[in-house]
Amino acid sequence: MHRGPIRLMGLAAEAGAVIVPPVPMFYHLPRTSEDLVNRTVGCLLDQAGIDGPAAKRWGEEKGTVAPASGSQAGGSKK
Repeated sequence: MHRGPIRLMGLAAEAGAVIVPPVPMFYHLPRTSEDLVNRTVGCLLDQAGIDGPAAKRWGEEKGTVAPASGSQAGGSKK
């Protein structure tokens, strides 16, 4: 990625946008590419506050779900 998109993402974040790149996660030990896709989609839906496939958050205990509001990594909403 070059400076152009990074600069635009920075401006968007300063304006209040939440940047959520679709980065595959491997700490949950996916067995198939479908597992990777489902985890990524689950995280994106969770960030948007939409109920979707179960995607446990880091540190989540059995049967509990933390509120999605303000849950993005790196800080809170302005």
